[in-house]
Amino acid sequence: MMKRIFCLMIALSVCACLFPVSVSAAPSGKCGKNVSWSIDNNWEMTIYGKGDMAEWQYSADVPWYNYRGSLKKVTVKDGVTSIAPYAFFCQEALTEVVLADSVTKIGENAFMNARFMKKIDLGDSVAEIGKNAFHNCRSVTEIVIPDSVTTIGEGAFYDCDSVTEIVIPDSVTSIGEGAFANCDSLVSVRIGAGVTQLSARAFAECKSLVSIESAENGICTTDGGVLFNKDKTVLIQYPCGKEGSYTVPDGVTRISDWAFAHGKLSEVILPAGVSDVGDCAFYTCESLTAVTLGESVTQIGDFAFYQCRSLPGITVPASVTAIGECAFYHCDALTDVQILTQMASFGKNAFDAAVTVTAYGDSTAQTFAESNAIAFVPLAEPVNVPMIAGFVCGAVLVIAVAVIIILRKKKAASNT
Repeated sequence: MMKRIFCLMIALSVCACLFPVSVSAAPSGKCGKNVSWSIDNNWEMTIYGKGDMAEWQYSADVPWYNYRGSLKKVTVKDGVTSIAPYAFFCQEALTEVVLADSVTKIGENAFMNARFMKKIDLGDSVAEIGKNAFHNCRSVTEIVIPDSVTTIGEGAFYDCDSVTEIVIPDSVTSIGEGAFANCDSLVSVRIGAGVTQLSARAFAECKSLVSIESAENGICTTDGGVLFNKDKTVLIQYPCGKEGSYTVPDGVTRISDWAFAHGKLSEVILPAGVSDVGDCAFYTCESLTAVTLGESVTQIGDFAFYQCRSLPGITVPASVTAIGECAFYHCDALTDVQILTQMASFGKNAFDAAVTVTAYGDSTAQTFAESNAIAFVPLAEPVNVPMIAGFVCGAVLVIAVAVIIILRKKKAASNT
């Protein structure tokens, strides 16, 4: 009997952990030296006091951690100056947050995975939005970044799938890695005049994005909705939602990491000046059917054309010295690969085994193909055009001199 009672108690304890906590008295406590918190019977939290919240290192350190899945609204009163790291991590019942104007900092992971939150009021004084602060807040439809913000951290709004427009005010100087990446409904972005630091992946993999515009600033510019560095030598981000074909402008020398990733383009042409195609540059561009690599390309990065499932063929120019790991891997339609370079390095799984590589004999391409059980077709040895041209010119010169000598001899003979 005692054993059955003990087992029943354990079962009830386990079940209690599977459902939101219910309390009869309103929970409250301290969450900073001079900051307190309380939750009312409607599961609405108020944070009040003076100064910063505590700096927690892990989500389990947060005093209301056990109430995750229950909190519905958070109001931060005037006087509180920061939102702590992990403060509302995984609060999936949370739908609304209101911050007083006294708040100047939102810590890393503060609202991460609050995926049903629909409204964020950042107040008028927030200067720093920390790493992953609103990561995976999928239900937020509008993000208004106040003019007070100077720093938007890495992944700050990553995976905010319901946001359609972002306006970054002139006050912002730094936009971190992946700050707005993977926001599937994002259509347009405007970058302010104050930006001095911009991650290459800030707007990557936003599948509906068709336009990026930028005010005059010291680090970037836009042309036709495409984001470049200031002097237009680096293509930073091509909007994923733009369809059709695109010719990269003359003067561009580098395609940034993730620049076209998950894009809807059907054709892209890289001019002769482009030398570097970055890692994951065309990652999972499943509509891409034609790629022209210019005669100056030397580096094709890791995963550069990974999962370009509609690409039937590619010609790698003689200028290429390195083809990265998985550069053309899982390109399901790719069968015809012509490699004109003789001494390039090949990363692991640069091509699928199903392709046929046509390249020069005794080249590194032949070695790669044979080492990976890839069909190989030899090309005729390349013609040394400069040498032939030199030989022809020399021969023409000799013949011309001989003709002149013969004509002079004939003329001299006739005069006598």
